[in-house]
Amino acid sequence: MFKLAGSVILFGVFSAFVLATIKTILTTWGGL
Repeated sequence: MFKLAGSVILFGVFSAFVLATIKTILTTWGGL
């Protein structure tokens, strides 16, 4: 159970990081 919760948290953090990176790239391209 604890292992599953840890995986979910890590996945959430990873997803947030990926979305932030994509948003930054799109914003940069939009600025060009």
